[in-house]
This record gives sequence, C-alpha cells and structure tokens, in this order.
Amino acid sequence: MTEHRAWLKSYPDGVPKTLEPYPETSLFSVLEESARRFPDRPAIAWFGRHISYKDLLKEVEKFSALLAKLGVKQGDRVGLILPNCPQYVIAYYATVRLGAIIVGNNPLYTARELSHQLNDAGCDVVVVLDQLYANLEAIKGEVNIRRVIVTGLEDYMPFPKNLLAPLLVFRKQAKKEGRPWPPVPKGASVTRWKSIDEAKGEIPPPAEVNAKEDPAGFIYTGGTTGLSKGAMLSHFNIVSNCMQGAAWFPDLVDGQEAVMCVLPFFHSYGMTVCMNIGIYKAAKLVLRLHNRKGRVLASWSRSVKAGAAKLKLVLPAKARKAGVYTMNVAISDPSRTRTRCDTSSACDRSATRARGIPSWRVTMRPMSTAALPMRSMARMTESTDAMASASRGERAATTATAPISCTSSDNRPSSSSTSSAMSGSPK
Repeated sequence: MTEHRAWLKSYPDGVPKTLEPYPETSLFSVLEESARRFPDRPAIAWFGRHISYKDLLKEVEKFSALLAKLGVKQGDRVGLILPNCPQYVIAYYATVRLGAIIVGNNPLYTARELSHQLNDAGCDVVVVLDQLYANLEAIKGEVNIRRVIVTGLEDYMPFPKNLLAPLLVFRKQAKKEGRPWPPVPKGASVTRWKSIDEAKGEIPPPAEVNAKEDPAGFIYTGGTTGLSKGAMLSHFNIVSNCMQGAAWFPDLVDGQEAVMCVLPFFHSYGMTVCMNIGIYKAAKLVLRLHNRKGRVLASWSRSVKAGAAKLKLVLPAKARKAGVYTMNVAISDPSRTRTRCDTSSACDRSATRARGIPSWRVTMRPMSTAALPMRSMARMTESTDAMASASRGERAATTATAPISCTSSDNRPSSSSTSSAMSGSPK
C-alpha cells in the first residue's frame, strides 16, 4: 500500500515504511504498559530523586482518585499551569485515565492570554504551581473554574531539599521579583496536592474511551496571528504519533534510555517527543525547570551522569550569558569530532534576531566514537508534532522533510478552535 511513496527512499535504515495498524487504545495505556514491563526502572529524575515506573503509576492512580473525588468525569477539561515537573506528568496521565481532557497552559502567559485559554477550553478544574497562583487569582472573576489544586516544586523533592528549597530559594526569589510570600494566602479555597493520599483506596477504574473520537487533549497553537486556538487531539492521534516519532530512533532500547526534557510539556512538541515518547520507551525523564539563560546547557555535562546525554558541551563564555527559548542539540555529521548547534526559538537565526531572541552556537564533542543520530521533526499543533521528519545524515535530506505516516484522511486530527472541538465534530 505504501510502496509507491517517493519519500520512502530517504528513510534511514531501521525505520519501517509503515506502522499500521495502529492500536485503538487509551493514551493512559502507554504508561500502564511501560509500568507493567519495567516496574522498577526510573521514570522521573527530579532534583536527585528517582521515581520508578511502578511508583509513577501509583501516583497517577491516586491523583485520578482525587480528581474523581472533586467531581471530574469523562469529557471534563483539566487545565495545567505547571512547568516541567513530576506533577505535570502525573496530572496528565491521571486526567486521560479518567477519560477527561488535558489542557496544557503556558506558565508564562499574561492574564489576558490565560483567561482566554481557560475560558475557550472550558476548564472545570485547574492544577497550578503555588508560585503561579497569584496569576490565576487575578482572573478568577473572568473564568468559571470549580476547583483549584495547588502544588509546589518541593512536593517531590528528596529530603532535605523539600524543606530547604521553599525557605532558602523560593522565598528569596519571590521577594526579589515582587511576588507575594507565601504564594497562596491562608484561607484560600484550594485543594492541596498532598491530599492525594486521602483518596487512597478509592481509585476508580480507567475509563473506556473511543480512541478515534474522544479527545485526550486540547493543545493550543502559539497564537502567532492572533489569539491561540485549541486543536482537538484524540487518544488515537497521540498514541499513533508517539509510535511514529519513536520509530525514527530504532536504536533506542526500551527501559534503558533517558530523555533530557527541556521542551515544555504544554507544547505539542515537548508533550510528544519528550514526555510521551519517553514514557512509551520506558525511558527516564530528566526534568528541567529552566530553558533560558544557558542554565540547561551549563548543566548538560553534569546530566551525563544521570544518563540523559551522551555528549559533552564545551561552552563559550558568551553562551552562558545568552538567553535560550528552545534548544535543538544533535550531531549532524558522524565523521566530524566537532559540529555546530544552533539554538533559537525557531531554528531561524535571522527571524529570532528580529524578535530580539538571541541565538548562538555551541561546540560539542561526542563522549565516545559512536555517532549520535540527528532527527529534525517538523511540528504542527493540529497533528501533534511529528507529522514530518528527516534524517540529517545526507545532504539531500537536510533540505526536505519526509512524511512518516500514511494514514487516511479519516484518521487525521481535526484542526479547529476548541469551541468546535468540544462538540466532537471535526472540521
């Protein structure tokens, strides 16, 4: 069926021509299967603490019980206002476990942007970082949210970091930036994340979903030409795209890999390439809070010990002071010991300079003679992210992308405003 596709000749060795038939299953099954196969493997690395797949699944089940206790049911929208942290992963999979719909929000949104997105998605419950609670409180009169769940970055930190971080770091940062401390005032009508232990023993069964019809998430566009628009992504879409993206890395070994999660999970690219593909391959997610001001790059070599990278960066002095929005790191030519890495928000240096976003080069060397593969994926929110991909090993492939799926038009995700997606009728 796919033999005549012209782009197949550019596929690297080991990449299949098609993965059909794709499973019609819940997105939650991706985590469930990895936890079944690799229960004791680390799923998350967070400030020195490692959470195994078995324990991650337990946390997801407990949080789904809390959501159910708060009245969340199949089809409800759960908004996340969180950076990359364990709570994002847990809340994400707990939501789809109930058949509810995940709505990721940019933690750096202005009040106007956040109000628009929460209203457009129709969020019933919001999970928010305590340090961002003031932003949500400022628009409470504009949004119709029934419940707010508050969590802190320290909730999954190991001892004594869980005690020292709020006192020695977070409070100091809040004072410096003029934010209130404590971030959530006493008497606020919120549910604390730690109350998930109270729901123990009341864990509801996973919801039965129509994988092709039921949305798993409303993922919002960047709003380049106006207000951001929500794209309805079904369970089938995200699971299929996750499998397609993973297929482009045939050398990855299930249960033996690690992913440096720099791209934000609220974005379709970070959601699939970092989080979902990582979970699908039972890899360890090394979560990073900061993706600016060189903090990620400066810590990259340290992360080698955590199994997140097999390369060492040699950083120019200017690089440490530069701001970074999105990072693309790869070795594009196996025959070279040094290669150039452009880091910018859109891999377009002229465009990013015009927007005032610095972009620069980083010199890096492989830590072994084995070459690391490079994959460049074209992303589009309406179809998750990996709608197209190219191997950068040959010159011809550097100027064109190659579609990685041959699904029929009936299986394509809808591109729509969330108001249309809510009705379940794709455009």
